[in-house]
Amino acid sequence: MRRNLWVIFFWVSCLRGDFQFAIFGDNQGISPFLKEIIKEVNVLKPDFIICAGDMIPGYFKDTVEIKDAWEDFKKEIENLNISFYPVPGNRDIWDKNSRDMYIKEWRRTYYSFKYRNSFFIILDTEGKGKEENSMKGKQFEWLKKELEKNKSIKHKFIFLHRPLWLYKNSNWFREIHPLLLKYNVEAVFAGHVHIYCFNEIDGIKYIITGGAGKHLSLEEEKGGFNHYLLVKVKEDSINIMVIKPGGIFPENVMTFEKIEEDIKKVLR
Repeated sequence: MRRNLWVIFFWVSCLRGDFQFAIFGDNQGISPFLKEIIKEVNVLKPDFIICAGDMIPGYFKDTVEIKDAWEDFKKEIENLNISFYPVPGNRDIWDKNSRDMYIKEWRRTYYSFKYRNSFFIILDTEGKGKEENSMKGKQFEWLKKELEKNKSIKHKFIFLHRPLWLYKNSNWFREIHPLLLKYNVEAVFAGHVHIYCFNEIDGIKYIITGGAGKHLSLEEEKGGFNHYLLVKVKEDSINIMVIKPGGIFPENVMTFEKIEEDIKKVLR
């Protein structure tokens, strides 16, 4: 009987869709903050993690250097105990060769996936020519179809590297934002600018999270601090937490064996 109740509880929880995921951006290689984020995420145990781009230092001229950078990054994220989803940034794709190598490493530059009561869309902002700093062509048509096909899903999230809503020559507010409003997208996450910044436009949360590396774009009081995000998704709401690395520890961060004698000294 007890086992049956546990099974029922498990499936009700899944149907409700409650879960959490983490986001970081712009580590630009194996930064000390990336290592700290991985340690803390393994303590927090979200269902998965998404990187908002600039995973490697980038702009290498040598193909071997690009390959080595991806090997180093992938080796580091092997320490994660959860699934990892990449978003391409300008330091991941900067020319045809780097794009070809990115596709070899990750198979695709834009894609979508479903998880419980939510739908996730990862976009590629690194197109050149007519698509630079905009979202046009095949990808825009794909985006419209994906949103239409999944319109009944409760929560919808968009991830991209460049915050296209801030670019003057972008088609974001002319074409993309109305589309997101139509399909009730709740939040858009980007990196590229090495800060944390929150804005809400017509009920859609627009968030820049580019704080996983050592290079910051602004002063701390203006969002220039190292961070990552933890998003808690419930049946009818989402809650986004901004976390500075260095304050989350496993339960055995200090054990009795390590300080047994010290404890005895301070007992009264």
